[in-house]
Amino acid sequence: VSIASSEFLGAQVRAATMIATPWDLLLKLEDRLNALKDEDDCGRALALLSPPAPGNSLPELNGAFVDNRWLDPSQRDALQKVAERDVSFIWGPPGTGKTWTVAYLVRELIERHKSVLLLAHSNAAVDVATLAVVNACRGTPYLAQGAMIRYGILIRRDLLVESDINPLNILARRNVDAERFVGLQSRRRDLLEHAKREELFDTAEFETVRGDMGKLRHRVDKELKKLVAETQVVATTLTKLALSDELMERSFDVVIIDEASMSLVPYDVLAASRAQGKIVFAGDFMQLPPIASGTTPAVREWLQRDIYQVRGITQAVRAGQEVPDMAMLRTQYRMHPTIRSTVSRLFYQDRLDDGERIIVRTSSIARLAPFEGQAMAAVDTSLLQTRCYREVKGYSRLNLVEAVTVLTIAAGMLSRYPDISIGVVTPYTVQARLLGTMARELALDRERLTISTVHRYQGSEVDVVIFSLTDGEPQWSMSTLTRGNLEDWDVDPAPRLLNVALSRARGKFILVGDLDFVHDRGAQDSVLRHIVSIIEQEGAVRRVDPRALSDVREWLPNRVVDGQRIVVGERARHQGWLLEQARSARHTVTVGVPQGAHVSPLMARLLASVSPDCRLHYADHDGLRAAARHFGASEPYPGEGVLESFIQIGSHPLVLEGTLERGARSAYLALDLPATNWFFLKNAGFVPESLLGRNPEAAKGKGRRRRGFGDDMTAQDTASASTPHRSVTPAQPEETPLPLADGELLDPRPSCGS
Repeated sequence: VSIASSEFLGAQVRAATMIATPWDLLLKLEDRLNALKDEDDCGRALALLSPPAPGNSLPELNGAFVDNRWLDPSQRDALQKVAERDVSFIWGPPGTGKTWTVAYLVRELIERHKSVLLLAHSNAAVDVATLAVVNACRGTPYLAQGAMIRYGILIRRDLLVESDINPLNILARRNVDAERFVGLQSRRRDLLEHAKREELFDTAEFETVRGDMGKLRHRVDKELKKLVAETQVVATTLTKLALSDELMERSFDVVIIDEASMSLVPYDVLAASRAQGKIVFAGDFMQLPPIASGTTPAVREWLQRDIYQVRGITQAVRAGQEVPDMAMLRTQYRMHPTIRSTVSRLFYQDRLDDGERIIVRTSSIARLAPFEGQAMAAVDTSLLQTRCYREVKGYSRLNLVEAVTVLTIAAGMLSRYPDISIGVVTPYTVQARLLGTMARELALDRERLTISTVHRYQGSEVDVVIFSLTDGEPQWSMSTLTRGNLEDWDVDPAPRLLNVALSRARGKFILVGDLDFVHDRGAQDSVLRHIVSIIEQEGAVRRVDPRALSDVREWLPNRVVDGQRIVVGERARHQGWLLEQARSARHTVTVGVPQGAHVSPLMARLLASVSPDCRLHYADHDGLRAAARHFGASEPYPGEGVLESFIQIGSHPLVLEGTLERGARSAYLALDLPATNWFFLKNAGFVPESLLGRNPEAAKGKGRRRRGFGDDMTAQDTASASTPHRSVTPAQPEETPLPLADGELLDPRPSCGS
């Protein structure tokens, strides 16, 4: 998480309290709507919420798109609908070229000297639309002549080099102050990047640059507002519109809202007030809806429904009725026909067709391993006994063993196929963060591998999608993000979310999850069950046997550790002695867990007793014996005698234990990824944060620190056999919290979700 401040807070902030007031933006929006007193402004806003009616405020657009060779027939029909109606809707299912259609409309409007306000709900979405306009205008002089600006924060790197649309770059060519301001801005960025790399911060130079920018800012802002007021096409976010006086003080011939299914209706109404002629909505109401928290009727009515629902379009489409002010794009150019067929059947009433040569472009991806020749497949982790835990401070979910499986697949594909792009997506924020942490520690190629929640992936596409389902035991059921059926699509997020996840893939979609759990706990008519059924019918399901997880060793390297390791077993008659050994251990304590792998009160006492500078490590009995044999010891439990210590090669900071569930015996996986282990233990609730120490990622390279569960050791990589996995099943031990040495209390019960 990156937090930026408009004020310089010093080279280091030791402690800070952040208070978020997200409703401030809604209050500003309310003020803007209340300020709409002009009759024309109010009329245009109200027209958006009224029944459809013909209108033709720009008659010169009639027939403009009929013979256009850059558009397919359904795209031409959509733009003809725009020409015929003052309020129009473009329904663009995945891969049908919705944003390209919008971009070509903008180009046509530029040619006809019409002003355009291009909007979307987020900076990322605005960037995608802006880049499409840039590409549509290639070979024309329009952008070089200053016809368009991207107003606001640019997210995409490829837009940063497009100086013709960057307002500060445009001003720099006209104005000495702006030119100097851009130079200072670049220098500030360089200083911050240097500070990140070297962990050194030049406070004096940064303060000088900041002061010089402050002196110029007022004059540059004045010129910037003038530029915004005069430029023919302005691309920005809906939020920026509400915050910007310079935009609210002018009107546009055409207002276009891209990704309209994700915008809040009150913002749509405000945008409509800026349209002197036409307003165009482009989006897909079968993809993700607006995100708004709250349970009041007003929130459900105006913040959790999109404009398609408010206008009755979605209801009419589901009922098979004609919608006079909407046009649907029907030809898709992204997905392999197998993926398109599933998406079209489940979500679009079999209305989608394939573009020319799409089978040629995508079959080469489908032929890649794993699942050669299969465009849709599933890796069933049921036999691995994976455990899904609910985030301690929320409702998100995480599954460590599934994350290992997902990234094993991704790492293998990245290594074998250097030209492909892979997207790892999951419904859950905490699982996405776990996957991201693990990918960083494994040093996977993040240029070709993207990891995010499904919500952040809308509008993107990759060659291969690996979907981390995450759900599993000991949760009682699928979550609201994965269990919904098509009949409840308008109130249940699951159908839309799964549509987005599936339709991001060009050539291959791999679902990774516990399919036994899906069949046992998922509703018969759920969208997820339908997707799994389609994959099973194709015979593209692979059950991962725990014994086959030795392949993981290629992607999860262990490390050589030169140091003492003390191995102890849990025996009731030795508890006092074990605690004494734990207190005196200087390097690593390995806790042997009995069959059943319950997290016991003794473990909690050991956690509380281990020195802050010592690593604590779990292993089961079989694992301890294997480790002992590796170092020439006959048994890890020397009985009544003094426990031996030995040099260990291959460190395993976290070993998860499993139970004999569903009749299958699982083994254990030793994972030597300190930051990943730290993140998992913290968010799954196995270890209190006070005992974990600092995050190994955050603390890396910052000198001596308190060592915690899963902290890293200085080591070099080595090839070491990895062992299969077993996962932790929390027990219900005694109720009394256990005292720590410093007077804190440790509740022995893990606080994972049920």
